[in-house]
Amino acid sequence: EPRNLSFDRGLDHWLFSGSFAEHASPSRRHDFICTIADGAAVISSTVPRPAGFATLGQEMLADDYRGAAIVFHGEFRADARLGRAGLFLRVNQGRAVRGAPVADDLPADRDGSVTTVPATLDWTRYQVTARVPDDGDAVVFGIFLAASGRLELRHAELTRLATPPG
Repeated sequence: EPRNLSFDRGLDHWLFSGSFAEHASPSRRHDFICTIADGAAVISSTVPRPAGFATLGQEMLADDYRGAAIVFHGEFRADARLGRAGLFLRVNQGRAVRGAPVADDLPADRDGSVTTVPATLDWTRYQVTARVPDDGDAVVFGIFLAASGRLELRHAELTRLATPPG
């Protein structure tokens, strides 16, 4: 099950990662930070042109969600410039759980769903939906920032959609 979606225990059960952390130049490995402010998770760039992207996500076994559609949603506020920010939901199918929510590509560009969040100072609700196949191994969900600026998430939820009878 997803854990600590209210961020009341800080970043417990969340993994802050991304391509910036693997950059060849050690000085670029600090281009993003992740904090908690007023009950919201915040990913921020620390430089005007950060290298790569940052993610904050959770990965869990898909057992309880197989055969269903799931939705990751929450309220977002973004000040992302010169790039992309948003939320992602990915289902790993037919391969082992990797322990990290992303590889070297932007989250969900390969095998999942992504919703971008436009720059706004107002809290706005966004969601992303994915179907979990019967052989799904893991569900990976979270937020990403591939830009200068910041992205905030509060009131995060991961829910299973009701399956129609049939």
